[in-house]
Amino acid sequence: MADFNPIVSVVKEGESIRFTSTSAGVKDYVWKIDGTPAGSGPSLDYTFTQTRDYLVQLQVSNEYCSQIKTGKVSVQNACGDSIWQQYYTTEKGGLRLVFREGSMGSYQRNLNCLGRVIDKNGVIKV
Repeated sequence: MADFNPIVSVVKEGESIRFTSTSAGVKDYVWKIDGTPAGSGPSLDYTFTQTRDYLVQLQVSNEYCSQIKTGKVSVQNACGDSIWQQYYTTEKGGLRLVFREGSMGSYQRNLNCLGRVIDKNGVIKV
């Protein structure tokens, strides 16, 4: 049965990680990162250079069969999370918005209501 460690990982961009097959009775190994061949052999050392999620795949085979196992790697910014905060004050309260790298789209709808009065509990008052 195809298997490897680690199946799920979080690393910083530019950081190397080693994937190791735990499969038995294997003749051939094929490692892929997002569908692109990345190596062969019982282990793979790989350095991720971009901040995003990757799929890591190991295909193992012998003279009788072939099997595939897929894992995930999340690559984070090498400097840590890019976080910025903004606090908007109104006459009746305020709202603090926290943005993480890549999250601006999900908060866009919150920015559209800033012309309204927001109470201290974050409730929009018309």
